Amino acid sequence: MAVVRSIDGVLAGSISATTPLVLAALGGMYTYCAGIFNIAMEGMMLSGAFGAVAGSYFGHTWLLGIVGGIGASLVLALLYIGFVVVLQTDEFVTGIALNLAAVGATTFLLRKIFHVAGAISSSPDTYFEGVPKVNVGFLDSVPIVRAILSGHTLLDWSAVVAIVVSAFVVTRTRYGLRLRAAGYNAPSLEASGVSAKRVRVIAVLWCGVLCGLAGARVGQEVLRRSLNQLHTTSHRDGEEAHQTHVVVQRQPRH
Repeated sequence: MAVVRSIDGVLAGSISATTPLVLAALGGMYTYCAGIFNIAMEGMMLSGAFGAVAGSYFGHTWLLGIVGGIGASLVLALLYIGFVVVLQTDEFVTGIALNLAAVGATTFLLRKIFHVAGAISSSPDTYFEGVPKVNVGFLDSVPIVRAILSGHTLLDWSAVVAIVVSAFVVTRTRYGLRLRAAGYNAPSLEASGVSAKRVRVIAVLWCGVLCGLAGARVGQEVLRRSLNQLHTTSHRDGEEAHQTHVVVQRQPRH
């Protein structure tokens, strides 16, 4: 039984740790298909993590935490659009600049709002409501399967939904065709009467939403430990998402 409990723990922990990577990598897929290598995903995740913490703190509900995470990430996405898509600045330089700006801004706001010098957790003065978990009661007695299908948060399940929806959108819809055309052959897309710039704007916005959800998942996990770990965890997950993105980029295009 000890071995089974260990396997359950490893599986449950792996799924929780993978969720932000999956969401961020899906966001990077949208921008890559549109012809943009979005190096600012790390900053979007960090902003989303802080926005989720702040939203949960001020709104006293996990739902506002998620809204705050998506909103904060979209602010950075709009800045990225303004510089890279509209002004056509270098995407790498812009992405690094926005990542550094996100680190500085969240560090400043973290200390101004929460005054942390160590760990912080829910209390009468600092209340954080976590995202609820979905428990499947009849699976509680089924080893291994329960760790895969039960006890995960709504954000974990949102990653599964995002995979299915993204696969359908990119490969089976008109927008998906235009998205890939914007990255593969933008002049041909423009010749057909569709603005490649508009397609890229939507792709970066979708990336902002998904990175916001990834950041919200990171923020919820960090609340269980220490807000000072916010930057370390977001940076680590952002780097791993970029590595996943690079691996996908090296695959042959179809």
